[in-house]
Amino acid sequence: MNDRRTADWDPRSPTVLDDQIEAYDEMRRRCPMAHSEFLNWTLFRHRDLMRVLADDQTFSNAVSSHLSIPNGLDPPSTGITGVLSNPISALNGSRRSRQCAGRSPST
Repeated sequence: MNDRRTADWDPRSPTVLDDQIEAYDEMRRRCPMAHSEFLNWTLFRHRDLMRVLADDQTFSNAVSSHLSIPNGLDPPSTGITGVLSNPISALNGSRRSRQCAGRSPST
Protein backbone atom coordinates (compact mmCIF):
# COMPACT_ATOMS: atom_id res chain seq x y z
CA MET A 1 0.00 0.00 0.00
CA ASN A 2 1.32 3.43 -0.96
CA ASP A 3 0.60 6.16 1.60
CA ARG A 4 2.21 8.93 -0.45
CA ARG A 5 -0.13 11.66 -1.61
CA THR A 6 -0.11 12.93 -5.17
CA ALA A 7 1.09 16.52 -5.31
CA ASP A 8 -1.42 19.10 -6.55
CA TRP A 9 1.26 21.68 -7.25
CA ASP A 10 4.96 22.44 -6.95
CA PRO A 11 5.58 25.82 -5.26
CA ARG A 12 9.20 25.74 -6.50
CA SER A 13 8.36 25.21 -10.17
CA PRO A 14 9.61 27.83 -12.65
CA THR A 15 6.01 28.66 -13.62
CA VAL A 16 5.10 29.49 -10.03
CA LEU A 17 8.32 31.36 -9.33
CA ASP A 18 8.05 33.41 -12.55
CA ASP A 19 4.55 34.74 -11.71
CA GLN A 20 3.46 33.87 -8.18
CA ILE A 21 0.33 36.02 -8.27
CA GLU A 22 -0.98 34.27 -11.38
CA ALA A 23 -0.03 30.86 -9.97
CA TYR A 24 -1.85 31.53 -6.69
CA ASP A 25 -4.90 32.87 -8.54
CA GLU A 26 -4.97 29.66 -10.60
CA MET A 27 -4.66 27.51 -7.46
CA ARG A 28 -7.54 29.40 -5.82
CA ARG A 29 -9.68 28.50 -8.84
CA ARG A 30 -8.45 24.95 -9.39
CA CYS A 31 -7.44 23.58 -6.00
CA PRO A 32 -7.89 25.94 -3.03
CA MET A 33 -6.50 23.40 -0.55
CA ALA A 34 -3.48 21.89 -2.26
CA HIS A 35 -0.83 19.37 -1.30
CA SER A 36 2.82 19.57 -2.32
CA GLU A 37 5.93 17.58 -1.47
CA PHE A 38 7.68 20.78 -0.37
CA LEU A 39 5.04 22.57 1.76
CA ASN A 40 2.68 19.71 2.61
CA TRP A 41 -0.68 21.59 2.69
CA THR A 42 -1.34 25.09 1.36
CA LEU A 43 -4.56 27.06 1.66
CA PHE A 44 -5.20 29.65 -1.03
CA ARG A 45 -8.51 31.16 0.10
CA HIS A 46 -8.74 33.57 2.99
CA ARG A 47 -12.02 32.12 4.29
CA ASP A 48 -10.47 28.63 4.42
CA LEU A 49 -7.45 29.86 6.31
CA MET A 50 -9.61 31.78 8.77
CA ARG A 51 -11.70 28.66 9.40
CA VAL A 52 -8.59 26.62 10.20
CA LEU A 53 -7.25 29.30 12.51
CA ALA A 54 -10.58 29.62 14.34
CA ASP A 55 -11.25 25.88 14.79
CA ASP A 56 -8.37 24.21 16.57
CA GLN A 57 -10.56 21.24 17.55
CA THR A 58 -11.25 20.17 13.96
CA PHE A 59 -7.85 21.12 12.57
CA SER A 60 -5.74 19.69 15.34
CA ASN A 61 -2.77 17.40 15.02
CA ALA A 62 -3.34 15.80 18.44
CA VAL A 63 -3.23 12.11 17.56
CA SER A 64 -1.48 10.39 20.42
CA SER A 65 -1.24 10.41 24.19
CA HIS A 66 2.56 10.29 23.67
CA LEU A 67 3.25 13.90 22.79
CA SER A 68 6.21 14.91 20.68
CA ILE A 69 7.44 18.06 19.01
CA PRO A 70 6.50 19.21 16.46
CA ASN A 71 3.55 17.03 15.43
CA GLY A 72 2.14 15.93 18.77
CA LEU A 73 1.40 19.29 20.31
CA ASP A 74 -0.84 22.19 19.38
CA PRO A 75 -0.13 25.81 20.22
CA PRO A 76 0.46 27.19 22.75
CA SER A 77 2.12 23.99 24.01
CA THR A 78 4.68 23.98 21.21
CA GLY A 79 5.70 27.59 21.60
CA ILE A 80 7.80 28.98 18.78
CA THR A 81 9.30 25.52 18.07
CA GLY A 82 6.08 24.18 16.57
CA VAL A 83 5.40 27.25 14.48
CA LEU A 84 8.88 27.29 12.97
CA SER A 85 9.13 23.57 12.34
CA ASN A 86 5.69 22.94 10.82
CA PRO A 87 3.46 26.01 10.42
CA ILE A 88 0.51 24.22 8.80
CA SER A 89 0.67 20.89 10.57
CA ALA A 90 -2.95 21.27 11.64
CA LEU A 91 -3.94 20.31 8.12
CA ASN A 92 -2.33 16.87 8.25
CA GLY A 93 -5.56 15.17 9.31
CA SER A 94 -8.02 17.24 7.33
CA ARG A 95 -9.80 16.23 4.15
CA ARG A 96 -8.58 17.81 0.95
CA SER A 97 -10.92 19.71 -1.34
CA ARG A 98 -12.52 17.50 -3.98
CA GLN A 99 -11.82 20.22 -6.54
CA CYS A 100 -8.16 19.28 -6.82
CA ALA A 101 -7.68 17.79 -10.25
CA GLY A 102 -10.95 15.86 -9.92
CA ARG A 103 -9.53 13.46 -7.35
CA SER A 104 -11.29 12.54 -4.16
CA PRO A 105 -9.34 13.13 -0.95
CA SER A 106 -7.32 10.31 0.50
CA THR A 107 -7.38 10.05 4.25
